[in-house]
Amino acid sequence: MRVSIRVKLIAGFLGLAAVGGMVFAVSSYGLNTIRNSTDTIVEKSEHTNHLAEIRALVVSEWQWYTDYALTHDEGALARARATGQQVVSETQELRGLLADEERATLDSFLVSRQGFVQEIEAMASDYVAGDTAGGNAKLERVEESGAGLLSSLSVMKDASQQALQSALASTDSAVWWTTLISIALAVVGTILALVMSLVLSRALSRGLSTALKAAEGIAEGDVDQKVDVNSNDELGDMGRAFSRMIEYIKGMASASQRIADGDLTVEVRPLSERDVLGN
Repeated sequence: MRVSIRVKLIAGFLGLAAVGGMVFAVSSYGLNTIRNSTDTIVEKSEHTNHLAEIRALVVSEWQWYTDYALTHDEGALARARATGQQVVSETQELRGLLADEERATLDSFLVSRQGFVQEIEAMASDYVAGDTAGGNAKLERVEESGAGLLSSLSVMKDASQQALQSALASTDSAVWWTTLISIALAVVGTILALVMSLVLSRALSRGLSTALKAAEGIAEGDVDQKVDVNSNDELGDMGRAFSRMIEYIKGMASASQRIADGDLTVEVRPLSERDVLGN
């Protein structure tokens, strides 16, 4: 099968382009993965911060209601209710950042918190009114409800932190694999370029050197030359053309020698209409 030097060069460059394309594809995939993981990291970090703030506000609200129950200070009650409004505001802000499936858990927390507020206000009112027995009876339910609220916030926070850690691990993995594969492909591309350069340069150098040696010998009158280039490309065509030329010159030299020796019966057949020596 004949394959020209041009085709070989094009094939080599296409191979290098393919390696470059793979490097680009791997890099693009890695960058997309890193970008998506970074978005998740930012998002989950924000969620975690909101949940930590909500938990701190719930604890503070609980403490203000407890102070009101113990001191009967209306200022403590006002601060408890104000803190409660902050809890609701912070929770609604977080809710706007969550996906639909995550909002259900937060909505359940809001419902539970509303029940907690009603119970703790009722407990505090009993204590303020002097109904210690009634307040003590409600205290256990308040503590159980409050513990449940804090527990649900901890669960949501742990889930957010787990997603955050997963995104960080994904980013590290994407960076590692992208770097490794890019380096490997770069090495393959370099080796391919070196092999292509060595093979082509060796073929060109060998073919041209053989033809040059034969041409120099013929120029010095030595027609006993041989051009051994067997490749199926332009170099092979050149080698075969040189071989035919050498055979032609040998034939003409032999005919000339016989004529010089007095043999006038020599018949020289022209190879073409343009054969100057044959005609």
